[in-house]
Amino acid sequence: MQHRALLPLVALSLFGCVPDLDTDEATVTTPRVLAVIAEPPEVAPGPVQPVQYRALVADARGVRSDVPLTWFHCLAQKPLAELGPVSPDCFRVDSGRLAPFGQGGSVMATVPATACSLFGPNPPPPVEGQPPGRPVDPDESGGYKIPVMVGVASQDGDDVVLYEQRIACGLSGVSPALGLEYSQRYHANRNPAGRELRVVRASGESIVAQESAPIEVAVGERLELELAWTACPASDACGDGVCGPDESRQSCEADCARALGCDGAERYLDFDREGQVLRVRRESMRIAWYATAGKVERERTGVDETDLASASGNAWSAPAQPADVTLWMVLRDARGGVGVRQLAVRVR
Repeated sequence: MQHRALLPLVALSLFGCVPDLDTDEATVTTPRVLAVIAEPPEVAPGPVQPVQYRALVADARGVRSDVPLTWFHCLAQKPLAELGPVSPDCFRVDSGRLAPFGQGGSVMATVPATACSLFGPNPPPPVEGQPPGRPVDPDESGGYKIPVMVGVASQDGDDVVLYEQRIACGLSGVSPALGLEYSQRYHANRNPAGRELRVVRASGESIVAQESAPIEVAVGERLELELAWTACPASDACGDGVCGPDESRQSCEADCARALGCDGAERYLDFDREGQVLRVRRESMRIAWYATAGKVERERTGVDETDLASASGNAWSAPAQPADVTLWMVLRDARGGVGVRQLAVRVR
C-alpha cells in the first residue's frame, strides 16, 4: 500500500489510502518502494530474533540506493469498524503510535514484545476507563501481522508504504494438547524466490532470462513472460529437505532440526476456528509486475491456494522508442513472504 504525503520525511504527515483506479501502478517513473523484503518473513516478537528489512526503491532510471528512507513500527490497533488493513493512526505521525526504528535502504530491528497482544490472538493491554478489548481476528491465511511503515523522500514528495510483518504467536484459547500439536507442526514462513524467468519473443523464440544479461528487443515488440517458483512437496517425506506440516523435530529430525523450508508455495498448518481443528493449507502466490517503460498487460497475476501450478505469466510490450528498460516481478506468498526478480531489456 502506498500513499502520497506533502511534507518532508523528517516531519512526515501520513494520510489514509484511497485507491486511484486510473493510476497505472505498473509503470515506474518517480521514486517508489516496490517491495519490502524481511528476512526472516515470520518471527516471534521480542529481542531474540531480529529481522533484516530491505526496501527495493526504483524510478525511471532503475534501482535507486540514494533515496532517504525512514522505518516505523505502528503500535495502533485497528478499530473494529475500520475497513482498511490497519488503523488510520498508522498514517499520522502526530498520533504518537509510530515508533521509528531505523533509516536507510536496509535496517535491522526486532518486533516489539507486545505485538501478539496488539495484533495477535492474545488479550490486548487494558485501557483505563474502557471495557476489556478482544483479540485481533486472524488474516485470510490464519496468521497475524504487525504494520511496518516505510517512508521514502523524493523531489516530487514523500511516499509511504505499508508492509505487514508476520508474527508467530501460537494459538490462544485452545486445549493444551491442541496448542502443543500446533507448536510442533507449524513451521515459520520462508520467503519465496523466482526460480526461472522464461521469455518468449514475438518470433516464437523462447529463452530463459538471466539477471546479469540484458536481452535486446525491437521497438514495440511484445514479450510473453512466465515466472516460475520452486514446486514444493505435495506431501511430506522425511529426508526430502523440507520440514512440512505433517513433520516435526520429533518425527523427522533430518528435515526439522533446522526447520528447512521451501521457497515456493509452501504447505502450512492452519487452525480452523469454526471447526476447532488443525488443517493443512497451501500458500497462494501473487506477482506484481513493474516496468520503467513500455506496457505491462496485467498489473497483478498469480495462483490460488488450490492451484498446483508453480508459475504465472504475463505480457509486456516494448515502447515505441529505443530505451533501456528495467522490469521487476515482486513475488508474494499468502503468509507475507516476498521475493524479487529483475529483467533488463534493451529496446533498439
